[in-house]
Amino acid sequence: MCEEHSRLREELIGIPVGKEEKLSELERKKTELEEKVSSLQVRKGILLQRREDIRKAKEEINQLKADVSQEAETAARYEVLKQAFSQDGVPHQIVRNIIPHITNTANNILGQMTGGTMGVEFVMERTVKGKDGDKATLDVLINEYGKTTLPYASKSGGEKVKTSLAVILALSEIKATAAGIQLGMLFIDEPPFLDDDGAQAYVDSLETIRSRYPDVKIMAITHDDAMKARFSQSITVIKTDEGSKVIC
Repeated sequence: MCEEHSRLREELIGIPVGKEEKLSELERKKTELEEKVSSLQVRKGILLQRREDIRKAKEEINQLKADVSQEAETAARYEVLKQAFSQDGVPHQIVRNIIPHITNTANNILGQMTGGTMGVEFVMERTVKGKDGDKATLDVLINEYGKTTLPYASKSGGEKVKTSLAVILALSEIKATAAGIQLGMLFIDEPPFLDDDGAQAYVDSLETIRSRYPDVKIMAITHDDAMKARFSQSITVIKTDEGSKVIC
């Protein structure tokens, strides 16, 4: 009876007895393999992405190396400039060498202005600390007969005016001499916030300049009518609806 049942079952389903289990096993293995393939595909995608990330990282590293190299070259050039413009550099040495000439010329002019009672001194050897390192300073000191030597900023308006004009004229003389030319005209703007003593010192200084440079035309610019009245000749520039107008 059992043999007949088995035979009929085989005829009905077309699968020999015992092969059904094998087919089921093959289906299970197929499923496992498909899962492994899927997992491997995922891992492959991850590895390919990592490889791309590594490639990009290498490119960035190479670019950073190139940037570092370029910045190092720039830093080296700045270091050369830093040394060149330091206290031991060429520009500083040029200034240091010209300072005595400027001092002598300025004191000669200042002596004419003050009857020899004032002098100016430049001090370059002091250094101050800053964010970018120590920096050399140029201090301007004013010597006045019978008084303590003080920095330029500590003196009165009249003393500052005389000293400033003397130094400016000294620089002009030195530059003109170096260029092989003669001064032909000077335009001098009025110093701001002068008191009466300062205004008088300003006018007296201009008179000294005129006597020192008889062939030089001097034009002093002022916005103060009281100051303008101190000069024998004046040119007034006024603003009109048609534009600026000059009155001699």
